[in-house]
Amino acid sequence: MRVALAVDLQSAGDAAAAVQEFATVLKRDPGNVVALNNLAWLKLQRGAITDALKLTLRAYERNGQSPDIADTYG
Repeated sequence: MRVALAVDLQSAGDAAAAVQEFATVLKRDPGNVVALNNLAWLKLQRGAITDALKLTLRAYERNGQSPDIADTYG
């Protein structure tokens, strides 16, 4: 449920709220690839490249076959 909320917030352009929701998801489910990937993308957009790389690498290691994750990782 929180992932869906975070995705909706991200789509609506509320990056700050989306970051908070994705971070909450990852506290409960550290391997959630949607949260890892989308949080990485948001961090990259904010210039937090090191944090983004760590998150996207974790997502890629869990599901590198996903085109969305591979795109973020690339």
